Amino acid sequence: MLTLLKQGVTHNITVAEKSLPIEELNKNIDIFQKKSLEYASVITKLEKEKLTVEEKINRLKKQLAQEQVKHGKNSGILKLKLASPLAVNAQLTIKYFSSSAKWIPFYDINIISPEIPINLTTKSKVQQTTGIDWNKVNLTLSTGIPNNGKTAPVFNAWFLREQTYVQHKLQESNKIAQNSISYVQTDATTIRIRGYSSVNESQSPLYVVNGIITDAEEVQAINPDEIASMNILKDEETTSVYGSRAANGVIVITTKSMEDYVLQEETHLSRTFSIDIPYTIQSDGKEQVIELEKQIINNAEYKYYCAPKLDNETYLIAEISEWEKLNLTGGQANITYDGTYLGLTTIDAASTNKKMTFTLGNDKRISVKREKMQDFSSVKFLGSDTKIILTYKITVRNNQNKDIAMILKDQYPLSTNKNITVELLEKTTKPTTNRDDIGVITWEEMLKAGETKEYFISYSVKYPKGMKLNLQ
Repeated sequence: MLTLLKQGVTHNITVAEKSLPIEELNKNIDIFQKKSLEYASVITKLEKEKLTVEEKINRLKKQLAQEQVKHGKNSGILKLKLASPLAVNAQLTIKYFSSSAKWIPFYDINIISPEIPINLTTKSKVQQTTGIDWNKVNLTLSTGIPNNGKTAPVFNAWFLREQTYVQHKLQESNKIAQNSISYVQTDATTIRIRGYSSVNESQSPLYVVNGIITDAEEVQAINPDEIASMNILKDEETTSVYGSRAANGVIVITTKSMEDYVLQEETHLSRTFSIDIPYTIQSDGKEQVIELEKQIINNAEYKYYCAPKLDNETYLIAEISEWEKLNLTGGQANITYDGTYLGLTTIDAASTNKKMTFTLGNDKRISVKREKMQDFSSVKFLGSDTKIILTYKITVRNNQNKDIAMILKDQYPLSTNKNITVELLEKTTKPTTNRDDIGVITWEEMLKAGETKEYFISYSVKYPKGMKLNLQ
């Protein structure tokens, strides 16, 4: 019944209700569902095509940028004001800063087995787009960054005010500093190896280079600047080592490793690597890898780690104590274990952790099972509150034929509401540590070969009736 008012007159109109037959209604629903699926399929297809086109556009933009840098020429004017008390012919060395050059440190971590020390190689990725190709220059890489006139911060008064807008995205976009590069050009020289004339030329000696027997022609081809040491042996003992070929003497040559060409210096604000090998760096933005240093890590501890509440897999980890002595700069690292590439990790040089940890992979031979114990879990109603007790048993078995160090972690909830009370209950297996600030307990002990151990965690939660909590 509809009532219409017009110019003070009331009109009553009866409208009959009309409904669609159930068959036609179902037919319309089927058509709608079919069209929805078709449209969803089309949208998915178009989104994939969009991603493909965007990737192609980004790739072409990078190629265009490289070509522009490659063929473009930067120009500028350098004005110098010089003063000299006397008229002299002088040679000037000009140094300048450029934001178009940078280097990024990264590392190769090679672990052969827990019984063998870790090989750590420090490298750098150098690139520049200054518009000028660097031909055979000596590089000095520095961790220092020009401060652009920055000054140390000073506190002002802190007044509390109502906040109308909060900006949450104040995280650092990149923790790895991209550092400036300074360089000096030098000319290469050729120096004849000293000591060859001490052996009679009519009687050819035996040449040994880096432990490998070599002929005289290959020795003459060695750049003298690449020789770290050279010894001439004439004793009879040499024949017992090298045989009759050493009767005329042995010249033992050891060539320089990369560390011999890199001079490291420490200052209060930075660390520098001066590289005594000429490099050519094109102004095309492409990265060139330069090896800086090799180190041996002898104090690594290998342990097995599992947090079954999150993941039942058991992982082999390497912990390095006193890692600050390695004097590392923050950067990414490639990890290789037993000849297998495991992937990338990040070395945080600003970390406050006492140990540096690397995850090497999971081991199926260490089985871990976490299960809820129904007999020791309950729900009680106390007046207007509900109290629940949850107990879990964690079973760990070492299926290896050797003893292992095991780290096991679990978690209990924390409360930020005064109406919710959480209590960690004592059980038979007391944890090694308890981080009550994040609600994480840790068991750390040795497991013998073939041994099985059980660990328990139990906690109670009291909260008002009707309140919904994420207790799992």
